[in-house]
Amino acid sequence: MHRSGVPDLAYVICTVFFVDGIVTSLQLIAGDRLPLIHSAAFAYVNPTLAVAAHIKATQAFASEHERFLYTMREVQGGVIGSGLILLLVGATGIVRPLLRALGPITVAANIGVLGLALYSSGFSGMMACPQLGLMQMALLILFSQYLKGVAIPLPCKFGRARIFELFPVILSILTSWFIAWIITISGAYDSASPEVQAACRTDQSHVLAASPWFRFPYLGQWGPISMSWASTLTMLAGALPACVESLGDYFAAAGIVGAPVPPPGLVCRAIALQGACCVLAGLWGTASGTTAISENIAAMAITRVGSRHVMHMAALCALAMGLVAKFGALFASMPNAMAPINPSDINTVQGKYPLQPSLPGVPGHEGVGKVVKVGSKVSGLSAGDHVVPLASALGTWRSAGVFRAADWHKVPRDLPIAAAATLTINPPTALCMLEAIVQLQPGDTVVQNGATSAVGQHVIQLAMAKGLKTVNVIRDRPDWEAAVSWLRAMGADVVTTEQKLKADLAASGLPAPKLALNCVGGSSAAAIAKVLQAGGTHVTYGAMGMQPLAPPTALLIFKDITFRGFWISGGWAKRAGPAAHAALLDKVVGHIQQGHLTPPKLQEFPLARFSEALEASSAAHKQHKVAFVPE
Repeated sequence: MHRSGVPDLAYVICTVFFVDGIVTSLQLIAGDRLPLIHSAAFAYVNPTLAVAAHIKATQAFASEHERFLYTMREVQGGVIGSGLILLLVGATGIVRPLLRALGPITVAANIGVLGLALYSSGFSGMMACPQLGLMQMALLILFSQYLKGVAIPLPCKFGRARIFELFPVILSILTSWFIAWIITISGAYDSASPEVQAACRTDQSHVLAASPWFRFPYLGQWGPISMSWASTLTMLAGALPACVESLGDYFAAAGIVGAPVPPPGLVCRAIALQGACCVLAGLWGTASGTTAISENIAAMAITRVGSRHVMHMAALCALAMGLVAKFGALFASMPNAMAPINPSDINTVQGKYPLQPSLPGVPGHEGVGKVVKVGSKVSGLSAGDHVVPLASALGTWRSAGVFRAADWHKVPRDLPIAAAATLTINPPTALCMLEAIVQLQPGDTVVQNGATSAVGQHVIQLAMAKGLKTVNVIRDRPDWEAAVSWLRAMGADVVTTEQKLKADLAASGLPAPKLALNCVGGSSAAAIAKVLQAGGTHVTYGAMGMQPLAPPTALLIFKDITFRGFWISGGWAKRAGPAAHAALLDKVVGHIQQGHLTPPKLQEFPLARFSEALEASSAAHKQHKVAFVPE
């Protein structure tokens, strides 16, 4: 799941709840008509992981988010295909012979095999933080096996309830997380390794802050669904055991509530509808089909309550929870440290950048890290804090290091990890050039080349927040329409090429630009200079085109154009000093938190694959940044 901006996992969780409400209501009305909750089936976990692992091993993507979307679309197709097969099995009555072989031993063996099959996936994840994982397992055994007969008095004369037997899973989760919260705030994890802190601390997730309060899960939300026989047959390995689980639940529920034994016709109808519900789950994109939930049987046996009205209310609650994105965000994963690759990093490696680390040195000017331990004389920083470089050439392409506290600046822990990792170079460059060079007023125009670059994107977004208009020059490319749509969605007013700049600016009706921002050089730099108003300012902050800047003489004489340069790291930051630099970074953080700046998409690589990362960072027309992540 994507961890660098859009909270995909939170959205999937909400979609699961939303679809649970729909399929439960459908089964209550037209399917098994038994007081059962229908939800995502654990039987689909391993087939889904198998599809995801195959995609990860055989294909490359620009970012984790793109891989997530592709995987979800492939899984959706498999769930839909297996659901159609299940629908056919129920509608044709093929399932009838299976009923004669169905019994407690058959169903118990089926559920046991499913549980054992999930061992490799579940236990390895639990052992990422064994002190909490093992405690949660122990609590689950304690509540479900040893305290199940303990009745707890309820308020308002509601009597007593065996809550440990009713809710062993949720109680074990809540208890272990409460203990984890106490351990976190006590500082016990402050000196632990970054891996332990990421797995065990309760204050590391940025997804809760990044998620909106409400979001409506819609059909096809992950994009065009991909159908294939390979995915269908893989998901069928989950659909058939889920079907057997539902069959057992039908007979168990009927026995508990005193209903007649479900006749073959009703069972076939329920299985056919379960297949149709799997199709719905695939269309919505839950990464799983559906089944009747066995835990529901235990609750009915304890409470002796088997009302369809209660289940209808539960379905409505699930629908409501599915609309609250913050609810899903509570379950989302936690961020890790990362370091992006900038052009200045490449120039540093090449020996062309003015700021060089002492040799032997480590490249990397930008990134975000987590403080593991601080010295006795350090103030203002503590273990667990997220920090970004305040000094230059600190060498961020690494997994750990020992540094001066004064060289780093603390950022909020809930700041999206992609935003923190790319905070210190491109966003402050864009903000400074818009605020510190020319006095711009709302309605003024700024022209720039290299508009798809990271700085260019930040210029567009910040200009829109300030009420400024932007004219954006990019190179012609095969995906021109997609690039234009992307920049316009970001807030660009005009997107054009060097050759069409003058005509498109005139057609737009915008006033002549006061400020031109150049990161390309050559003829492109001259083109944006020629459209400046008299007395305008032309700023060069990069030379990606590797072509010299040759200011036209006529512009200097007849239009009094000012040509100057800008360098955030070795120029502005050194003149302004650490305090002003830190204040600028805080100002950028404020723009991110207010929604004025969206973190860039990141294509992530472990440090061991540095050669692939460097090659990816040099690709033309990319709409993402490349970043190193810890292994």
